[in-house]
Amino acid sequence: MARIELKRENKFKDAIRAYQVELDGNVIGRINKGETIGFDIPPGKHRLRLKIDWCSSPYIDFEIQTGQILKFECGNNVPPFLVFIYITFMRDKYLWLNQIG
Repeated sequence: MARIELKRENKFKDAIRAYQVELDGNVIGRINKGETIGFDIPPGKHRLRLKIDWCSSPYIDFEIQTGQILKFECGNNVPPFLVFIYITFMRDKYLWLNQIG
């Protein structure tokens, strides 16, 4: 097995709402404000993104080997006063997701 770990920023935006963690098109869990979570996954090529309602982060494609741990950080990408634009025209950029290790 391999493992991915996600850390969500501890900010006010979406504070009372969990983000869905989607791997290869399947929701595998949820992450709350300030939380760090991990998932054991099979080695190989995968596609990861986060979702909240009809909005999401961009996809991250990655390959992971047996015994490897990859780390990601995530959070809300919306500047103040631009929520309407993001939920209407930039839905796939509402959240951010970065691989950090």
